[in-house]
Amino acid sequence: MPNKVYFTTALLPQALSHANEENEHLGCVMLAPDNLGEINKNFGRSGGDDIVKEVAKFLQDNVEDSEKVVHIDGANFVLIIPDADPAVAKRRSLTLRARVLNAQFECGGTHVSITLSLGVVSRAPTETDENVKGTVDQFLNRLEAALDQAKQLGGDRPCDDPEVNF
Repeated sequence: MPNKVYFTTALLPQALSHANEENEHLGCVMLAPDNLGEINKNFGRSGGDDIVKEVAKFLQDNVEDSEKVVHIDGANFVLIIPDADPAVAKRRSLTLRARVLNAQFECGGTHVSITLSLGVVSRAPTETDENVKGTVDQFLNRLEAALDQAKQLGGDRPCDDPEVNF
């Protein structure tokens, strides 16, 4: 699975360029399993590692053909959703959340249920991105802030960034 370096230097810049060329929004969802501290407490650090691996597999199995999934760091993942205005990106996050709620994940030799916190960002197309690195940094910062908000509200929910022109 691609990592943060590849995401910030290749995948996201290419996706932004394509979205601008096609005059489409670009949506992303940053997600992380909730309560990893509790899982680590009950199953040890290897249990938390199991959950992260299981979430990675779950995402790979549930990604649409046009989407890309990236392991950003630790337990955080990003789904890149082409041609996704805020409503489309939010619906996609809700679909993933519902699928996770109906799944069981292997953890320390047993099956557990988990929930996800999700940060949702969609960017409107622009004529040009003169500062691609700055735009990538803004996108990532907005995703992190939306994910943090979801976690602060108790998890098991998406939170979206309402700004599309950045």
